Amino acid sequence: MFNLKEKWNHDGFQKYFANTGWLFVGKIFSLILSFFLFSFIARYLGAENLGKLSYAQSYVSLLAVFASFGIDHVLYRDIVRFKEKRNEILGSAIALKIALGCLTAIFTLIIALISESEQLIIMLIGILALTNIFQPFTLPSFYFDSVQNSKVNTIGMISSTILLSILKILIIVFDQGLLFFAAVFVIEAIINGVYYIVVYSYYYESFKKWRVNISLIKSLLSESFPLFLASISVVIYARIDQIMIKQYLDSSAVGLYAVAVKIAEIWSFIPALIIFSLFPAIINAKISNERSYEKRFGGLLVGATFISIIFASIISFFADPIVRIIGGVEYLGAVAALRIYVWGVVAAVIFSVVQQLLVAENWTKITFYITMVGALINVVLNLWLIPLYGINGAAWSTLIAYSVMPFMLFAFSDVRKKYKSIFSK
Repeated sequence: MFNLKEKWNHDGFQKYFANTGWLFVGKIFSLILSFFLFSFIARYLGAENLGKLSYAQSYVSLLAVFASFGIDHVLYRDIVRFKEKRNEILGSAIALKIALGCLTAIFTLIIALISESEQLIIMLIGILALTNIFQPFTLPSFYFDSVQNSKVNTIGMISSTILLSILKILIIVFDQGLLFFAAVFVIEAIINGVYYIVVYSYYYESFKKWRVNISLIKSLLSESFPLFLASISVVIYARIDQIMIKQYLDSSAVGLYAVAVKIAEIWSFIPALIIFSLFPAIINAKISNERSYEKRFGGLLVGATFISIIFASIISFFADPIVRIIGGVEYLGAVAALRIYVWGVVAAVIFSVVQQLLVAENWTKITFYITMVGALINVVLNLWLIPLYGINGAAWSTLIAYSVMPFMLFAFSDVRKKYKSIFSK
């Protein structure tokens, strides 16, 4: 009891708790609103049109990895470590990602024109690809997280969610269809970009002080490259299922699977925000006290795993009524896939925690090796299981591939030693 009281009275603990609290409030609000809104959208569009929209999103996300290039993880780490250089770090990262975003948007549209035959899907992909151009302007959010000022991010999240929800409701009321839903994603990227530029200038310094440093850009590209390669594998995990379902089955099957994925991942924000909020504390501990760093990481891993298992159990047990409430009887074909897929999310959360350790220890190449093998497993299993079992086969492929990844870490001696140190008394 004394230790708990002592920890609570510690300024650092209260700071991180308050920061996580703001993130939690924002995510809960967005979750509740998204829960109801997704239900309306799913019912309005129907399985086939929802499948087309989801397929276009997956298509764009698969290629958007070239726009992100794995920079975000390195950027966040460097902002935590070198706050005094934030103007150069942010300026260089934003300039780099704008250039990559423009190239990716053009490349995505060209590939769609070559590979797709349906005009509507090509238009959806073309519109959604524009988000790559405006996404870089949200990078100042990393600085607010690094200084434990997530109140700013939460206010932006809530405001954006409300505004975009109104736009989506208007689309449904006035029956404007798929293209307008795609346009909302572009509007979201623009709104968020403007918001972060304005609030950063208000709280800290004018964005005009951002500077582009060519040497820093080269360093970002060099350090991010292994993470970029790993990101390709991660995106394959997350999106290749829906693309392959479309090829083997049809848009309606993609719509059913999209509902299963949406529900399965709806709770994962809780461990994700805990990881994101506490990562600066873990990095700071590594700088000052290696043992404290290891204890914090061990606690984070155990806590995130426990939370994930609890939520996955609840969703798996109540899968049928949850699908009925969100999508209606049209989407009941997603129930079995949901019960399978949700356990894959547990494994994904565990690996996302471990990935923070790999970044902190500069073992980013290990991330690449593991995710590459895992993605290959996922694709091969999809080729085999989707034709046999439909969307349930895709869910099994994802579950198996995600579950293998954490165990593959023990193939590396440095990781084994670190784990032994973390969980030793």
